[in-house]
Amino acid sequence: MENKTGEDSAFISLSLTRFILVFIFMSFIVKILVEIIHEIFGHGLVVLLAGGKINSFTISWLWPLELSSISWHLPSDITPLIRGCVIAGGIFACIITYFSSLAVLHFIQFEKRIFLTIFLIWLTFWSLLNSTGYLIIGGLSPFGDISQLIQLGFLTQLSSLLLGLGLFGIGFVLLSINLDKFFSIHYSANKEYFVVIFWGLVPFLTFLTILGYNFPLYVIFPSFIPMGATLIYYFTSKDVIRA
Repeated sequence: MENKTGEDSAFISLSLTRFILVFIFMSFIVKILVEIIHEIFGHGLVVLLAGGKINSFTISWLWPLELSSISWHLPSDITPLIRGCVIAGGIFACIITYFSSLAVLHFIQFEKRIFLTIFLIWLTFWSLLNSTGYLIIGGLSPFGDISQLIQLGFLTQLSSLLLGLGLFGIGFVLLSINLDKFFSIHYSANKEYFVVIFWGLVPFLTFLTILGYNFPLYVIFPSFIPMGATLIYYFTSKDVIRA
């Protein structure tokens, strides 16, 4: 690999252990950011646009064992459509965030923007999981925003589940492509293990959610699909077998 200066040179000289620590640290920082996006720039912004008032909000450091929350007051003459937009605002904000971060990932040079790439990978992942996790789990066992949207008639359990699976499928494929590209440039010898472990976070986080909110155990089964698909892709490919 050619010599690079500045950020690239410093990053590439990191040991694998230091890289993992940076990767994990960035994960926690971006997770809090996505919680803020969901509550403040999602629900909160729509509340203000609708002429309402934000009473309070809490950003959880213990997600998924404890959810962040926001409370608001809306005008008495608010329409059901606006009320539905307020409730769905957090999910919409995270969907917009994950598509936007994927778009930026498509255009940046991973070898020259290392830390920005890591930031965008986690921004995509957490906003994807935040929005589609609500829809998928809510479709299987209604709760929170999804339960309210079902009561208002904007969703059904089936439409929530299908919408969540569809959006997650798009995000999974596009983010996996970027993960493969990133780890092919940095630590290419272990790239398949990094990507598989990365998607292994989904069933782990789903399990914690089940523990925290007493969801039925069957909710965890769809969460193994991303890791399983990644395992099948990497460990049946000709390049891996040949290696």
